[in-house]
Amino acid sequence: LGRYLMYYASHWGTHIRLAHANQLAGPWKLYHGQVLTLRSIPHCAGHVASPDVHVNVAARSVLMYFHCHPVGQGGAQWTYTARSADGLSFVADQPARPIRDFYFRQFEVNGTVYGIAKDSNNGGVLYKSADGGANFVKLPGLLPRMRHAAVLVLGSRVVLFHTSI
Repeated sequence: LGRYLMYYASHWGTHIRLAHANQLAGPWKLYHGQVLTLRSIPHCAGHVASPDVHVNVAARSVLMYFHCHPVGQGGAQWTYTARSADGLSFVADQPARPIRDFYFRQFEVNGTVYGIAKDSNNGGVLYKSADGGANFVKLPGLLPRMRHAAVLVLGSRVVLFHTSI
């Protein structure tokens, strides 16, 4: 595969996709393997989307946050985790434990792990973890009407990109 990997999903997709390239400008090529499929996640229905991928070089592992509709929960959407040893094939953590709301993006600042997500359909919300990302506590509302977010950490400075509805 190429030097750069990009994980993505269709809004109502049945799997997480992967593209790769040797340069950021491309050309990008589609990886045709099964990265993470809806049918491989027993607690999910409807779709699987919003991959947020984190590489742990020391542990030689890759953690992916993703969201789906939990089976039997109506229209709710929750974020879950999956893991991989190679970044090409992920297995959803079992037992299934929702991490937080959907469109979740995890980041670390000064040794503390945070997350930002869409708070139902009410805007963006910030989460903080005291245990390295295993559990998150919801902080007061952050961005009214936020839909999607991306985070860039530059030292101790956080740059938040978001769309609004």
